[in-house]
Amino acid sequence: MFRRLVLTFVWTFGLAAGVQAQFTLSGKITDPAGAGIANVDVDLFDFNGNPVGILTDKTDALGNYNLNQPFGLPAGTYDIAFKPPTASGLAPVYNAGYILSGNQVFNDTVPFGFTLSGFVRDTAGAGQPDIDLNVTDELSGLLVYTPNPTDNTDLSGFYSLVLPANGVYTLTYRPIAGQKLVVAEFKGVIFNSNQTRDVTLPSGFFVSGRVQDNQGQPVQDADLDFDLSSTKQRVPTPNDNTDNNGDYVVVVGAGTYNITVEPLVDDKLVAGEKFSVPITKDTVVDFTLQPGLYLSGFVRRTIDNAGVANTDIDLHDTLTNVKLTTPFDFTDGTGFYQIVVPAGAYHVTFQPPVVTGLAPVESLRVLVTADRTLNASVPTGFTLSGSVQRSGGGGLGNVNIKFSNSATGAKVPLANHFTNALGNYAVVAVPGTFSVEFEPPKAIRRAAQEFPNFSLNSNKTLNVTLDSGWAVSGLIKDSLNNTIAEVDFDAFAVPSGSELYTPSDNTDSAGYYEAVVPAGTLDLAYTPPLASRFAGVSFAGVSIINDTAINLTLRHGVELSGTVRDSSANPISGVRVRAFGSPEAPLAKGTSDPAGNFAGIMVPGTYSLHFVPAPTSLFDSLVVGGIQVRVDSTIVVTLPRKPSSGIKGDLSNDGRLTPTDVVLMLNCVFLGLGNCSLLVADLNCSGGLSPADVVLILNLVFLGAGLAC
Repeated sequence: MFRRLVLTFVWTFGLAAGVQAQFTLSGKITDPAGAGIANVDVDLFDFNGNPVGILTDKTDALGNYNLNQPFGLPAGTYDIAFKPPTASGLAPVYNAGYILSGNQVFNDTVPFGFTLSGFVRDTAGAGQPDIDLNVTDELSGLLVYTPNPTDNTDLSGFYSLVLPANGVYTLTYRPIAGQKLVVAEFKGVIFNSNQTRDVTLPSGFFVSGRVQDNQGQPVQDADLDFDLSSTKQRVPTPNDNTDNNGDYVVVVGAGTYNITVEPLVDDKLVAGEKFSVPITKDTVVDFTLQPGLYLSGFVRRTIDNAGVANTDIDLHDTLTNVKLTTPFDFTDGTGFYQIVVPAGAYHVTFQPPVVTGLAPVESLRVLVTADRTLNASVPTGFTLSGSVQRSGGGGLGNVNIKFSNSATGAKVPLANHFTNALGNYAVVAVPGTFSVEFEPPKAIRRAAQEFPNFSLNSNKTLNVTLDSGWAVSGLIKDSLNNTIAEVDFDAFAVPSGSELYTPSDNTDSAGYYEAVVPAGTLDLAYTPPLASRFAGVSFAGVSIINDTAINLTLRHGVELSGTVRDSSANPISGVRVRAFGSPEAPLAKGTSDPAGNFAGIMVPGTYSLHFVPAPTSLFDSLVVGGIQVRVDSTIVVTLPRKPSSGIKGDLSNDGRLTPTDVVLMLNCVFLGLGNCSLLVADLNCSGGLSPADVVLILNLVFLGAGLAC
């Protein structure tokens, strides 16, 4: 909280007359146009935030000030604040860490601002005095300087303050400790004009309790956090740390909460959590924290071994993938960190600040059975930045940016991978080719977007526009009304058949799913996990013109599995297998793996199987009809090759000679892999393949040379 204290302390003669040298601090305060500002309140604070007493603390008619009364200032580090008159329309500024070592001049410019004002009342309409308003700049994460008393309500509940123009802020209205009123918070407030904001604070309930260790000793200064169980949204709870007796008390509204308590690292206690705690009355929630183990180390830059400050360390349990609560999990100025964890195995992610240009790294399956050191080396990466806008204009906040390796599908760790309130983002990753995904919150009804083969080989900008969409949601159960988890929802455009990108579309443990799709006519498919033995279902030509609920009851089926191979019995991977009956039966493993295998659960019946290789494949599509599936069945399918283009050296069979053919020739000659038919690959007509054929294909592709045979 930025609270400007009343200046009551004045330097005594004895202090001023000491041996320490005394100096003056002077300067001029101007507006952005360069004009001097009169009557600006100049306040000086020491390193503890205490005001330093100055007799003359306002600028003159030209904007000049001179802090030299009564005996000057001792050398030291100060915070300097400038508060213009409210009527000036200029916003206060706060300068931290100013070093005074002589008679010095410090000029400053105060920005133009807009006025935020209004009344704070309870639900009965009574004005609430002394409600403290905190303003946080969402772009920097820092509190905005709003000096008291202008950021506290008066006896009638009225407040008025000036904020810097064109900012994006979180506004938090904090009642007096002991009042049974709930904090009000507003995020993403764009401030580009004078605003009136009247606020009603609802009544809440006291949640109190004691935090102790396993020996019954109080845990002091532990931080309590409350998150709504349904949305995981954090609820502001001021003054929520435990006192010397381990006791705490906060006020929250009626609801169901996940409550977390975070002790100090020096206590060597594991953070405590309680889930789905109903609050419908004053409630006591006590915690007993268990001893933990230290995980510590240094995070250094790969390029020069220098420590990296403010690196965020996250841990996920290797079995459940649940993120651990680890208080104070940032490195210090030397790159050192120390956190407390329970014994276990974890995936540990090290996320340097984006401004460093360093890429996050992961340490997988880290076993912690005793205090352990784990150091990390973070490489230089490239930055992808840009904005995410809604169609028609306007930034979209809280859009999740995800990277995965295009070749392997492996998730790539990213730091600060959500857009800010203006829709801007910046992430850093090592060079590579990635699937870049933009996933907005489902509540804003915008369709997600994916860039499947994005090459990040330099700092790049990628601006994205997300179209509006509609939610398709529902519950999926079996005939006994049991919910079915991990059912995959897929949507396909009509008539192209191309799959739409619908992230986070599987059913949860309650059988609920929700996906946002663009308006139009779509084919929909629901595919349960193979091990569940439930048969998938699909719907053709579904018109989506508004939010649509589709609840399903799935039945058990039989398994159809098989292998896709070529005429030499070599497996063919990446073949999409579609089973058409009445209607299509989606397959849980509907694309052949490296061993050529596919599988799915289907309702007994007769099906036509369509085998569709990748467009770049050397193999042709195949339709096999009349497949009777009554019991678990296995089939083997041999795909024919595409007709040859007839061009010597065209190993990719695309009718032209390209660098791809060079790569394929290298695979044929040195690895024996690929379409190595002598009719196409034996360029020197030797009756076999040799490095000479590699030389000839290089000449063909890059020099346009001919062939001797």
